[in-house]
Amino acid sequence: MLHNNSSIVILVSLLIYIVIASFLLHLATKMLKFQRKGLGLAFLTIITTVILVTIKILLSYFHISVIIYEIVGLIVAWYIIKKIYGVGWLLAIVAWLLSILIAYIVAFILILLIGAFIGITFAFYFW
Repeated sequence: MLHNNSSIVILVSLLIYIVIASFLLHLATKMLKFQRKGLGLAFLTIITTVILVTIKILLSYFHISVIIYEIVGLIVAWYIIKKIYGVGWLLAIVAWLLSILIAYIVAFILILLIGAFIGITFAFYFW
C-alpha cells in the first residue's frame, strides 16, 4: 500500500500531466486546423486516454505480451482522437505525433534556458 505522501505525489503528477498533455494536443489540433478544436476537447481526449491506459495497466497483470498492450494502447489513443475530433485515422495519428514533437521541442528549449540560467553550456557534437 502506498503511503499518503506517495499517493499525493502520484495524483499531483497525474494532474500536471493531464494539463500539459491537453495543452500540447490543443496546440497540435490548432496547427493542423481541425474543425473541432478547443482546450476542452483536448482535456476530454486526454482524460479518456488516461482512464483507458489505466485499465490497460491493470490488465497487464494477466501477463500478455507487452508489445500487444502497447499496440492496443496506441490504437486506442488514436481512436479516441479520431472520434472526439471527428477526423480520419491519418489526421489522428499526425495530431498525436505532432503533440509529442511539440513536447520534445518545448523540453529542449527549457533545458537550454535552464542551462543558460544556471551557467551550464551545452556542447553539441553533431554540428
